[in-house]
Amino acid sequence: MLEVAAAAAVVKLVADSVGLVDKVYDSWRKFTQNKKVEPSEKTEFYEKVTASNDGKAIIHLLNGQVSKQVTIDDLKAKLSPSDKRHIEALERRMEINVGVWDGIVANIELETNLANKARYELQLDDLKSKIAKDLAGVLRFVESLGFHLQDHYGAAKNIAETS
Repeated sequence: MLEVAAAAAVVKLVADSVGLVDKVYDSWRKFTQNKKVEPSEKTEFYEKVTASNDGKAIIHLLNGQVSKQVTIDDLKAKLSPSDKRHIEALERRMEINVGVWDGIVANIELETNLANKARYELQLDDLKSKIAKDLAGVLRFVESLGFHLQDHYGAAKNIAETS
């Protein structure tokens, strides 16, 4: 069982982790499906998982309306300290890998040296797999809390599981 502070931290960690999925999804999907290197488009998705405004719940929004929420009390009863450590590790790795991904994507088109460009593409290929693994882990964790993910989350999970 988690303490209140740890459960509140899980709310933030899940929101941050899923926010990273939202941030990189478009660029990562294009590269995974057809090796097209582009920055992610600023997209408003039909579905969103985030923290409530007061930070006391993880909420699932469909078209801007709350369809499900998991409160701090729910998390305290359901999760263990190892669950918190697991989501912390996933979020940290994703944060690092998404940051590297964004840096490469932002600079690859400016690269004139073909050898350097090929090296960047190899790095993206490696990151694609790392992001897929952590992305699938984040989405499985969110689903374990009782959320039914569709839209880009479902697509991302399917892509990640086949990458």
